[in-house]
Amino acid sequence: MSQFFDPYNADRPLMMRCSCGRHDSPEEHQRELNALAATEELKKRSQTSTFEAYSNEFIEAALVKSLFPQDEVRRRFLRAVGRGSAMAAISSVLPVASLQAMAQERGQIEKKNLKVGFIPITCATPLIMAHPLGFYRREGLDVEVVKTAGWALIRDKMINKEYDATHFLSPMPLAISMGLGSNATPMRVATIQNTNGQAITLANKHKDKRDPKMWKGFKFAVPFEYSMHNFLLRYYVAEAGLDPDRDIQIRVVPPPEMVANLRAGNIDGYLGPDPFNQRAVYEEIGFLHLLTKELWSGHPCSQSARGGVDPGAHWPLCRRTGRHTDRARSGRL
Repeated sequence: MSQFFDPYNADRPLMMRCSCGRHDSPEEHQRELNALAATEELKKRSQTSTFEAYSNEFIEAALVKSLFPQDEVRRRFLRAVGRGSAMAAISSVLPVASLQAMAQERGQIEKKNLKVGFIPITCATPLIMAHPLGFYRREGLDVEVVKTAGWALIRDKMINKEYDATHFLSPMPLAISMGLGSNATPMRVATIQNTNGQAITLANKHKDKRDPKMWKGFKFAVPFEYSMHNFLLRYYVAEAGLDPDRDIQIRVVPPPEMVANLRAGNIDGYLGPDPFNQRAVYEEIGFLHLLTKELWSGHPCSQSARGGVDPGAHWPLCRRTGRHTDRARSGRL
C-alpha cells in the first residue's frame, strides 16, 4: 500500500494517519508523547529542594548583579572590601533573606481565577510553561494563559481589564503608566523575564551591506513603538550617522508576521525576538546581522506585569513566574 491510503487494513483509518485517529502520522503522535514526558520530568524537578535552593541563590545573584551591572566592578569591589564586609554592606541595602521570607508569605488571595496574556515568542516561556508545570495551581491560582496577536492588543486588553496580568515588552508598563500611546493606567512589574536574546535580521539580498551607513532608505520592522527593539535600532543607526526618523522607515509588525514580510520584500530587515530571527535563517531568506547584546549586554527585553490584580495575587504570580524565569534563563529546563 502507499503512504497515503490503506483501504484493506482493519486496524488503520482509510487515510494513512495515526491509529489513534488524532494525529496525521505516528511520528506526530510520538512527538506529543515525548512532549508530555518532558513536561512530567520538569514537574518532578520543580518539586525538589534543589530547585528551590537554586532559585533562591539565583535571585540573590540577580540582585547583586543589579547593583554591579559590570562584573569587573563587582570583582574589584569584593577584592577591596572582602566577602564578609561586602555581604554585610549589601544586606543593609537589600535584606535578601527578609525579602525572600516576605515573598513566601501566604496571604489571602482575593481573586484566584486569572487571565494571563502572552505573545508566542521565546521569552514568553516562563509564563506559558508555568501553566502545564502546575506552578500556578501550587500557589492557589486558576490561570488561563491566552495567546494574543500583537502588543497593541495586549496593551488594550490590560487597560480594559480583560487580562489580569500579561507578558509585556520592558518599556510598555512604564509607557502605559505614563499615558504614552494610551490612557494612563498604573502597571506593576512582577518579573524581568529575559535579557538580551534579540537580533537584527536582514534580507539575504543585503549581505553586501553590512555597514549601517549603507542602510539609507531601508524599511525595518520592530514589534512595537515602545519596545527595546525600537530603541536599540534607533540607537544603532544613529551611531552610524543616520537619522532614524528620516533616513530609514520603522514600522510596527507583530513578530509572527516578520518572516513573511521579509520574504515578500515588504521590509529590508527587522530587529525582533526569537524564534523569528532563526526562522529567517532556517528558511534561507535572511541572515543575522547583529545580536542586541553587542549593543547593550544585559539589556532587559520582556517582563511580566499586572494591572488590576489584587495585592494578594501579586506575590503568587511573582513566585511562580520568577521561579520559572530562573530555570529558563539558566538553561536547565
